[in-house]
Amino acid sequence: MTPICFDEYLKFLADDGNYVVITDENVAALYPLGPAKKIVIKPGEEHKNMQTVLEIYNQLRDMNITRNSKIFAVGGGVVCDIAGFVAATYLRGLNITMMPTTLLSQVDASIGGKNGVDFGGLKNIIGTFRQPKEIIIDPKFLRTLSPEQMTDGLAEIVKIASVTDESLFEILEDEDLSSLNGEYLWGVTQIIALAADAKTNIVRKDVLENGIRRILNFGHTIGHAIELSCGVSHGVAVANGMLISTKINERFFEGSRKVGERIEQLLRKINCPLDLKISTEEFAEKIKGDKKRESSFIRFVVVPKIGCAEIKKINVDRLIEMIDAVC
Repeated sequence: MTPICFDEYLKFLADDGNYVVITDENVAALYPLGPAKKIVIKPGEEHKNMQTVLEIYNQLRDMNITRNSKIFAVGGGVVCDIAGFVAATYLRGLNITMMPTTLLSQVDASIGGKNGVDFGGLKNIIGTFRQPKEIIIDPKFLRTLSPEQMTDGLAEIVKIASVTDESLFEILEDEDLSSLNGEYLWGVTQIIALAADAKTNIVRKDVLENGIRRILNFGHTIGHAIELSCGVSHGVAVANGMLISTKINERFFEGSRKVGERIEQLLRKINCPLDLKISTEEFAEKIKGDKKRESSFIRFVVVPKIGCAEIKKINVDRLIEMIDAVC
């Protein structure tokens, strides 16, 4: 992760000429992206699919892109996921630099080398592991975000802190989070750096997610199902997934109620909607189709203590029963 001013980096790139910017319509309307070749996709999770990938492949072919060309992803999580997947697969691999423009993508989608698209109503079911050449984070991008988008990113930071770093969790508890926006760059920059470092330290130990990296899926098995079934944002869905996970841990694994209370209080502090009307029937099939499923089991993350996590191997049907019991 390289902290740098985006404007300065664009000037540097202008002398190169051998790069392609992949972005979306929202970002392209807000920021001048220099003299680069550009591929502009439609924004939103509904466009994170193979059709968009194929359209990008066609444009790269028409641009006569070669293996020494470079991809620069400038956008939020959808852009980072799609561009990362394209870079990993076109011409058997192109270098990619991530320039995440949302808080959520700055602490999550751009870090770790997970690239993917949705397919068949399931989230990120097609994808690769391939690390970007570099990640450039400029908090000034956050000045254009809505409060809801900031909440999405903060929810992901709560997740990272819950499973890796109690001191970061305590900072979030103590900080006046209403001031964490693009206008208060110092405060938000420090929290981004701490969250990014915490995630990076886990990824380094387990790049392909065969062990400890799985703890970063806290709230995501349920969250992804909520996101696809209820139409809420990723951060809100994961926040509700975390909350349900803490209730499952309390009821079925003798987890501490205090842990769940602290997580809930912090999620409410960032103004995250937590009172969704959730029916297990609506997303049971999404959970059964989760990409992390292994035969009839899934590895489910619980938090026995803030800053620590455990992975439980649970039968998928049993997990759905547990969710139904606590919702």
